[in-house]
Amino acid sequence: PDMTINPDVVERIITRSFWSGTKSKLFVLTDQNVINMYSNDDMFDLLQEHFGRVWISDDVTNACKIIDKFATADLTYKQLAKEVIAIGKQTLIFHLKMMNQRERLDVQVDMFADKPRMKWSPEKVTAVMVWDELVVPTTEPDPIVINDYKTHFPMIDDLLDQIVASRFASNRKNFYMWLQCDSDWGKGLFTGILAELGILTELSVKECEKAFDGEPLARDASEFTRAFILLFDEFKTVKSELKQLEDSLPISPKNQLRQTVQLFTKLFTSADGVESLAGENGVED
Repeated sequence: PDMTINPDVVERIITRSFWSGTKSKLFVLTDQNVINMYSNDDMFDLLQEHFGRVWISDDVTNACKIIDKFATADLTYKQLAKEVIAIGKQTLIFHLKMMNQRERLDVQVDMFADKPRMKWSPEKVTAVMVWDELVVPTTEPDPIVINDYKTHFPMIDDLLDQIVASRFASNRKNFYMWLQCDSDWGKGLFTGILAELGILTELSVKECEKAFDGEPLARDASEFTRAFILLFDEFKTVKSELKQLEDSLPISPKNQLRQTVQLFTKLFTSADGVESLAGENGVED
């Protein structure tokens, strides 16, 4: 008997999931812009929950009824249906483990995409997510407050322009900004608003050093995917690792695959001067 397969479902499963041999887990890029991780036992059922049924259910039912008439083995209808479905199930699982096995994961956000996708290369897979619109307050901005803040921080428009430009630049090597401001100037107010919008991630210099050394971090790609700004608050010195922060950062989340995330504006704030950046002659060359 014929059993109709949903080719679109099979295509989504194969192009949006990969198997990690070291973790013995299946990684899936969902329609919700999330990377889920599943064990071997339940991964096929969960794949179908995400992407749809592999077989037309009526066809499976009819096929099993026809086979049941001629079956010589002492199988119940449910057992027979399970055996029939398992044939294609194992084929898909074997394909994922043989052809879609990767141990490195890069994560990006495409500002113009309308659906998530994965880009494949021999040594890694890149999860490309869809940009979600910013959730902003619905109240009308008060011009008096805005003008007062611009008087307090005349460079605010230039800095915001730079932050937005960095998100669309092909090379972000020079997108650094240092705000050296007195205590209680309002650095926390400014960065707090950016964090509330979900476009800022804060990292310490020590965490940055650990990331480049490949040490485990209590961070994962989800904290970086939608961030326009990487913040180093109250930094004291400039290590060589900070000068490596150009377009991307390798991170090793605990108990997860090694990942690479995109970087855009690198924002440094401090109340005190930083000797390695400024001396008696001003800013370091």
